[in-house]
Amino acid sequence: MKKVVIFSVILVVFSSLLVASATSAAVTLPVINPTLFEATPLNFTPTAINNQGVVIGWRYLNPDNYDDRRFETVRWEKGQLSSLGTFGYNNARPLDINDQGSLLLEVESVNPVVLNYLLVQPNGNKNEIAGTVDGGHVFLYRLNNLNQVVGYTSSQHGPSTALIWHPSYKVAIEHELNSWLVANNNLGQAVGYAPDPNNPTHLNPILWDNGVWPLESTDLVCDINDQSQVVGSYNTDATARTPNAARPGLWRNGQLHKLISLGLWGFATNINNRGTVLGFLDSKPVFWNSPGAKPIFISNLVKNLKVTNVTGLNDQNQILAEAERPDGTHGYFLIQPRRK
Repeated sequence: MKKVVIFSVILVVFSSLLVASATSAAVTLPVINPTLFEATPLNFTPTAINNQGVVIGWRYLNPDNYDDRRFETVRWEKGQLSSLGTFGYNNARPLDINDQGSLLLEVESVNPVVLNYLLVQPNGNKNEIAGTVDGGHVFLYRLNNLNQVVGYTSSQHGPSTALIWHPSYKVAIEHELNSWLVANNNLGQAVGYAPDPNNPTHLNPILWDNGVWPLESTDLVCDINDQSQVVGSYNTDATARTPNAARPGLWRNGQLHKLISLGLWGFATNINNRGTVLGFLDSKPVFWNSPGAKPIFISNLVKNLKVTNVTGLNDQNQILAEAERPDGTHGYFLIQPRRK
């Protein structure tokens, strides 16, 4: 269910395709039929989608009044758009939605202006999470089905600290130097960054599973699924560590599987529980059917749309995408397999 500072992307396969599990060997899957996809326009800015196909996002309260930039949360399901309002705040921007319908929101109050986070559960329970700690700030990204939220806290008096927050508890992964988490799965595992024990000034990607486990040969981590498969990138030039040296990768049981990149720079950003992988090559959204498959450019799968960005993926292989129409205008779309 993702979202983040990093581009979020997606891959599309059908339920009939075989998927490599966390413990099985890589399986080469057949290439999907590029004519079996359709796009539904979304008249708001989507931020996340859950496995039931519910899309959450935001829109301006007064879009024609440029002096009023307040926005509200909206929900899209099966073609129906409904307003969820601002939950009593000046602004409410959703960050994530889990399969039970719980929402993680960034909310803003006025007089004084305060930016906090809010967890809203389907039973109506609300938990506000302070947006400031010790003069620093809290940054939250992802929500799983356990109602665990991951991110980090910054402080004026010390380093950033990776954070797992739940209505009943909080886990702070403290180091002498900065650490943070960017994504989690429904097992309570999370991925992020922590200092390298041999070089504390350098941050290494990690897997959090009741302890910190380094991910070897990793440069960037973006997502983790319920089979504990992690996607991100590795670097072909460990000394330079330049973006052009980044290549997409998948880690299973701590072992790196290099994704075919066609000689292009890029990274993998999403993996769902079917095992499909999405990412970018040369700034273009792509997907891989398996670790050994060739990448397929997503724009080649959708008629009359040039897909420029993707912001969500679920286990039905539905994709939240930003795309350019033939007339040059941009919009947000839900791209999904077409039912026969």
